[in-house]
Amino acid sequence: EMTVSDEILKRSADSYRRIRNTVRFMLANMQGFDNNQHLVSHNDMLDLDKWIVSKTADLQVQILQGYDEYNFHHVMQLILNFCTNDLGGFYLDVIKDRQYTTGEDSLARRSAQSALYHIAQAMVRWLAPVLSFTAEEIWQTLEEENSESIFLQDWYQGLNAGYENDSIETARQINPAIRKQMEGMRSDKIIGSSLDAEIDVYCSDEIYQSLSKLGDELRFVFITSYARIHPISEQAD
Repeated sequence: EMTVSDEILKRSADSYRRIRNTVRFMLANMQGFDNNQHLVSHNDMLDLDKWIVSKTADLQVQILQGYDEYNFHHVMQLILNFCTNDLGGFYLDVIKDRQYTTGEDSLARRSAQSALYHIAQAMVRWLAPVLSFTAEEIWQTLEEENSESIFLQDWYQGLNAGYENDSIETARQINPAIRKQMEGMRSDKIIGSSLDAEIDVYCSDEIYQSLSKLGDELRFVFITSYARIHPISEQAD
């Protein structure tokens, strides 16, 4: 017995649309990327990109366990949460301006594209057992020279797990407060976009030590032209 209603079908359609649009965004930002020429090794990737690939690897462990247990609903919930929170709610938003404002063949851009490639390769395989036609469509776009079906592929083995970086989680937690401040400045016509801003963040010693590890990458995370951090003791009264 299965419960069906207009509301349930609407939620299912919204969930599908979220997943499909997430993949479309990733594929669109991989234009001009050839994994045989441009793939950046894990050690050379930017910290943020290493972090999201590691998150993807951790998620794949949970997804494969879900499939082993035939828990398809749980698998799709994991994928949806990943698309909504880690990707759409943070990572893809952060790298968007990096993709458009850095050099075509720069490390910053190729590193992000390499991360997107790894995520897409893993995700298309996760989706195949449930969203079969969509997965095949993604695969044919992702692997233009590979005519074999997605259903002839094994689970993706190119993910590097075990990368821990508390500074990114810290930046992610304070990012909404910074974005809110910049939204107010936009409303007051002080800045146009966030890339017009140079920010100074005054924080506790613990947060300062954590964010210091990101160095110049901090401006990418906060989507600003420059970002400086200071101990709160340096803040003027």
